[in-house]
Amino acid sequence: MRLLVVSNRLPIVVVEEEGVMTFQESAGGLVSGISAYLDSLKGSSFAETEHLWIGWPGVTIEDAAKQSATTAALSEFDAHPVFLAERSMDKFYHGFCNKIIWPLFHYFPSYTDFDESFYDHYKCVNQIFCEAVTQIMQPDDVVWIHDYHLMLLPKLLRDKQPSAQIGFFLHIPFPSFELFRLLPMTWRSEILDGLLGADLIGFHTHDYAQYFLRCVLRILGHEHSLGKILLPNRLVKVDAFPMG
Repeated sequence: MRLLVVSNRLPIVVVEEEGVMTFQESAGGLVSGISAYLDSLKGSSFAETEHLWIGWPGVTIEDAAKQSATTAALSEFDAHPVFLAERSMDKFYHGFCNKIIWPLFHYFPSYTDFDESFYDHYKCVNQIFCEAVTQIMQPDDVVWIHDYHLMLLPKLLRDKQPSAQIGFFLHIPFPSFELFRLLPMTWRSEILDGLLGADLIGFHTHDYAQYFLRCVLRILGHEHSLGKILLPNRLVKVDAFPMG
């Protein structure tokens, strides 16, 4: 079994200066928390478990030869880069993620900018991540997807690999139904469907998990029993798993 950790950013950032590639550790709570967990495996009964971290390397690299070289170099850090065009990264990250999801999920709806092009690029980037994961995914791998940047990815992977083992964890609050429904109808339905592609969906608190379950009921019509949602072909479990 391998553990495939998938997040927007890699724990290693690629820095290009005058044509020379260097590598630096990423900063942020997600990287710190997951890196600490992966380090803890080394002294446990899971010491032999392999892991691979998949994500954006922190820089746009257009040249195919440089992409190949970067991929080879990052393999030393158990990292696999997902290369994105600068415009897509801007619309996806600075647009949809930071101007819509971040303020709305933190209860600042007046700061949101519901630009249709932002969501188009969000879907495109999630599809690029899906293609990157499926290219290296093996039958017994466990895929652990992280945070609001990749909420469509679980279903995209499920559609390609119906028997895949997929987990998702949201590192920010999940808002109440009254806030979440401010998203356009298509967006909110596709985001919920995307998350339900996972077998296990985790949140920081019990309240966030309950808000998610209420949105699934009100928007998609799926009821739950003690956090378990029975879909036509499988069961999805929703629960709180605080960091640490």
